[in-house]
Amino acid sequence: ISTNGYTWSHSVKEFNSAFKCFQFTINDVVYIEYDPQNLKLRFRKNQGNDKYELDIVSPPSGDVYHPCVNLCSTGDSVELILPGIPLS
Repeated sequence: ISTNGYTWSHSVKEFNSAFKCFQFTINDVVYIEYDPQNLKLRFRKNQGNDKYELDIVSPPSGDVYHPCVNLCSTGDSVELILPGIPLS
């Protein structure tokens, strides 16, 4: 998902470059839940009731998903917080 509300997908055409999600900005926190049983990514924002659910496909056998962030503009930044994984 992008700050401007667009979604991106390499595997589901209708979710690629589509205005489907909530927008977010500086100091917003976006939580992401990976649901491998139902093949969903769920996004929610810390402020308000903004939520979005993205359908995904299973990764190829023996492969896994990895978090990825696309920083498009000068000054963009992100902090990843992965529960249970030390950051140092």
